[in-house]
Amino acid sequence: MTSNKWGAVTKIIGFIQVVGLCLAAPSLAEVVAYPQVPGLSSSPTYSMTVNGTPVPVQSYSGNSFAWFAFSGTANVVVTVNASVSTYTLSPLRNATSSFKSGATVNFSLSVPRKLALHKVNAIAEKLFIFGDALESSPPILGSAGVLNVQTYGADPTGSAVSTTAINNCITAVNVAGGGVCFVPAGLYTSNAAILLKANANLYLAPGAVIKNLAGSYTNRVTVHINAQNNVTISGRGVFYGNGTNGANSFHLMEVGAASGAVDSFTLRDVMLLDSQSTGLVVGQASNATVENVKILSGSPSLSDGIDTDAVTNLLVTRCFIWSSDDNLAPGGGAGQFKYNATDDKTDGYTITQSLFYHTRTGHILSVIPHIGPPYIQNILFENNDSISVADGFAMLAAAGPVDINHVIIRNSRVEEVRRLAIEMYSVDFMTGWGGCANGFCSSDSGKIRSITFDNVIFDTAGTTDGQLVGRSATQNIDTITFNAVSVAGTLATNAAMAHLNIGDFVSNVIFTNVASGTVGPSAPVNLQIP
Repeated sequence: MTSNKWGAVTKIIGFIQVVGLCLAAPSLAEVVAYPQVPGLSSSPTYSMTVNGTPVPVQSYSGNSFAWFAFSGTANVVVTVNASVSTYTLSPLRNATSSFKSGATVNFSLSVPRKLALHKVNAIAEKLFIFGDALESSPPILGSAGVLNVQTYGADPTGSAVSTTAINNCITAVNVAGGGVCFVPAGLYTSNAAILLKANANLYLAPGAVIKNLAGSYTNRVTVHINAQNNVTISGRGVFYGNGTNGANSFHLMEVGAASGAVDSFTLRDVMLLDSQSTGLVVGQASNATVENVKILSGSPSLSDGIDTDAVTNLLVTRCFIWSSDDNLAPGGGAGQFKYNATDDKTDGYTITQSLFYHTRTGHILSVIPHIGPPYIQNILFENNDSISVADGFAMLAAAGPVDINHVIIRNSRVEEVRRLAIEMYSVDFMTGWGGCANGFCSSDSGKIRSITFDNVIFDTAGTTDGQLVGRSATQNIDTITFNAVSVAGTLATNAAMAHLNIGDFVSNVIFTNVASGTVGPSAPVNLQIP
């Protein structure tokens, strides 16, 4: 073979090798860093890059958060203001591989995740990390049916109040028979309730912030959806309740409460930040989905994450909830929280693939009916993780009388219990909460039936044993099953090992060492357990 021919062959081989490398190489990653929320300061402790792109780390109520979206692989570097000796990257279940190097903590993501970096040396501040997928087919300004809120007078500088403009844009979408009210990046101030209407999608683009000012709000709610069907709120923007600073709103978002039911509601991707009381209230609503929503509701006035009454077929999935009180409170609608439903017929509520943390008091899941019969049933809490909680799970049928039936907690882990893991009551324990004057009429207790814990891990037991206490032979607790439940590293095969005290009028408490693996309810069955 001549040298010329050999050179040609070499070039061909080289070309084939280059093509092979190109085919084998991963697709080019894209990173979108969501901007700083006006009014929040940067963390004094943490900074972060993703594939070399700086991502703002924002302080809120003693902790901090960082939010970005990516494709391909996200190489995350968190820099701490001191050399890192110890840290924890939660959730520990299905853990993300990581390592420390000097003052950095390093890890990579190939799929969207919500994480918490904490227990860094002796630093109290936790860093919550939200790594989303890139938006899929977001609405585009100028497209048919997409209306720009600025066209109606909304001010993206925050200088002029934009409530009327936003409401006019929503009304125009509704009158047109449906479409999108598009909120571009910017700061929009509001001093009254934003009222969603049927067939409208209120879309907040990345960098769009709707911030509460003191003012007059319908039912003291920032965003209100009442008796309107087929409503969507979406986008990578922020609803900023400003509750810590005393803005005169109560709940940050309320769906279907007040005076009319809602069917087919979707809340997707947005952040609900700093409500005064509750991040999201869902009452008298059916076929609702809350997906990939970040709720940071850590105000000092004891704020819940999501409260519900009289819901049917509600799905909460891939969410993050940090609250200063209960993360989730099905039936939490007494007194000033009452949503004017005639009863609390809750049937079908699924919570899955979500991450929870609460700061001061309350529970991860507190099933606590207040507004009247007949029942709350078919709740499935599956494949979730909790970082640190005062209390774990509660079934509290001490008002109503409302029965609690068929609740499954499955395939989940609680990494730190500060007080107690489990409690169930149908006796009077609410006297200190205002009694009947606030809707807590505990003389009419309900029953608690068919509660299952299946493959659940509590890494710590807390400082206090939980309680199961019934009220009478008819207001009792029956059929409570613990399958493969671990407490403080030990498989619980009896009540003592589960750190539970069993009181009066409690029957059929069952412990097994094998998870059932059966599929629980994710939709209403409309059948009350006797």
